[in-house]
Amino acid sequence: MNSMGRLVDINDVYNVLTNYYHHKTDAQHMALKDALDKVETVDAIPIDWIEAQIPDSTEFYAVVTAIILRHLIDEYRKEKHNDKTE
Repeated sequence: MNSMGRLVDINDVYNVLTNYYHHKTDAQHMALKDALDKVETVDAIPIDWIEAQIPDSTEFYAVVTAIILRHLIDEYRKEKHNDKTE
């Protein structure tokens, strides 16, 4: 298991599992929904949203903020890539 886990859209998980297991009945759909409701959730911010917040300015605070955010995104992507190769 990687250190960050996998963050996924629960609606996508529901749809994939419904299709994969050929769920057809209301009881099957309800059982899957109940099971997914038991999964712990976390607050997650999409990378593309963070990138959109990076200031496009030459003011000191904006440059520092941009450097920090880009560094964090790069580190996240490196760690995510390393987790896939383990």
